[in-house]
Amino acid sequence: MCVMGFGQSTDETMSLCEEEERAAMKAKKVKKPEKKGRKPKSTFLHSGICKTCGVPHPWGKDAEIDSDNTSLLPPMRGVFYETEELEHLLGGLEETVGLSLSNIYITAHKRAVSMFVSNMLQGFTVDMARRLLSRIVYMRIIQLVNWCGLGKVSLRSYKKGKWLELGVSDIWSERLFPGDVAGVWTAVEGKDCSVKLRRAGNSWVCRAEALLEWEDRFTERLHPPAGVLMGTKDYPRCPVCGAPDEFKCYQWDRKKGLIKERDTGISVAHNTVGCVNTALFEIREELGKDLLDIVTRMEAEFIKKRVAEGRYERGRTPGCIGTADRNEVYSHYLDIIKRRCMGNPIEVSFSNKTLEVTVRNPGNEELLLGRILGTYEAVEGTPGQIDWQVVQGVLEAKVTPSNVMG
Repeated sequence: MCVMGFGQSTDETMSLCEEEERAAMKAKKVKKPEKKGRKPKSTFLHSGICKTCGVPHPWGKDAEIDSDNTSLLPPMRGVFYETEELEHLLGGLEETVGLSLSNIYITAHKRAVSMFVSNMLQGFTVDMARRLLSRIVYMRIIQLVNWCGLGKVSLRSYKKGKWLELGVSDIWSERLFPGDVAGVWTAVEGKDCSVKLRRAGNSWVCRAEALLEWEDRFTERLHPPAGVLMGTKDYPRCPVCGAPDEFKCYQWDRKKGLIKERDTGISVAHNTVGCVNTALFEIREELGKDLLDIVTRMEAEFIKKRVAEGRYERGRTPGCIGTADRNEVYSHYLDIIKRRCMGNPIEVSFSNKTLEVTVRNPGNEELLLGRILGTYEAVEGTPGQIDWQVVQGVLEAKVTPSNVMG
């Protein structure tokens, strides 16, 4: 197993990628919206929804998203997580290490969210508003958050530089939401905070309070941002707002702060790609435990169960698994990676009991490897082993039956 790191692609790689995209565009006769000379806008500017495609503006007017469904602004890269998937993973990690990881989860997530929000709030006008009219900034962020599937969030009370108290119903993660609040606080206020989450009837209250000094010993310790290759923008997207057509698969319920996939009914939440990456990085730094193999296996078990339950069929089952073309079956199950913004599976092939998958712009290796391995085990009905490497921003994975892998 060799990880060579992330980076820009070689001219040869990009040339091949561009040829593939141009060929696909020519076949589909899809034209790129006219956005020449347009600079990326801060997501602070829009919180509405496109009347044409039904996708909220943070993923249309305000985003720079390429053909891999990857943000062209690396520090702001976000992905869609299955809420049950994260609960399975975070709870399972605590069981594995035999202790509560609450502080590690909150601290790590705070850092990742703080970086995400800080980059979102770039620009002179926004910076001035943050300093002088911070309550308005929080209200705008809350408007945006209610599109993200984290739950229905409201401002309960606030005193500049002292505290921030939010209410939330249909909370996406009891373990991570305090980190969301703390991350927003540190990005807006520029100071550290303590944070507490408590129940209030059928909902929750999360309160961040300013600390005199930074208590986070590793404020700058973050998992390196996932590599982002500069893919083309020439692929199907809304002609009005520019959101990818694939995002029409999501049903956005702003009143409840929820997102569901229309064709699977699965609840998802949009958050920074560093959500899982930085938590695992922190566990390794604090406890000296490299959990990559453990997390990959946990994710594989979760995905295997999902596939067996038919949760990823999406109304277009490719046929009986026992008789259908394996390449079609695997492509069907794994193309969900792209809609979740976890990367683009540009090559999926099966031959001689071996599954090979190439994912451009991988968002999180552990979750991707677990998804690939779990899908293989569900389809083939046999345990598998996975070998992989990341080269120039591309994940290459190969799965074979565990008893024949050398």
